[in-house]
Amino acid sequence: MDKDKKIVAKSRGVLTRAALRPIARRDASDAIPANPSKVEPMVDSPCIKICELNGDGVCVGCGRTRAEIAGWMSMSDAQKAKVVELADMRKRAMSASDKGDCLIASSE
Repeated sequence: MDKDKKIVAKSRGVLTRAALRPIARRDASDAIPANPSKVEPMVDSPCIKICELNGDGVCVGCGRTRAEIAGWMSMSDAQKAKVVELADMRKRAMSASDKGDCLIASSE
């Protein structure tokens, strides 16, 4: 069967011998992104398994709000990175308030 007939046969749903050859298996490390310069690193969840919301609705373990926790899986990596940044700021603020420190400088 010549090349043109094989293409026609495949387009009609008929499998040829070439179509039945096994495809080499590759693991995820072999994957090549379509545009490597635009690939963002994956953002890990800041969850530390201390899941308790304070009176402001912020988790005392990771510093995320209830809405941020609920929406984590549907967020882009850029959104997740921003949430991690905000959560870290909240945790530092909670820690400072627990110690009685003031994060805002006085104008005096």
